[in-house]
Amino acid sequence: MTRNGRREPRRVVVRFASDLPRDWLEAALAVERGCCPLIGVEYDPAARLLSLTVDQAAHDPALDALGGCAEPGDRWPARR
Repeated sequence: MTRNGRREPRRVVVRFASDLPRDWLEAALAVERGCCPLIGVEYDPAARLLSLTVDQAAHDPALDALGGCAEPGDRWPARR
């Protein structure tokens, strides 16, 4: 599902594998945008690159919660 991801302070970047269905990904992004207004969602479909951000450091743990959603058993690399 994902090729790789990295965790930075107030930011998560994920590159999706080419075999992930585009319609599934677009539906998931629409849900994320609608339910979590404190998380900024940017997606570059050509690069299959997703960037999730928060404006305030106090909201940074919300990005950690998304780490378990990438793939079962995955963990984000340590923040830099």
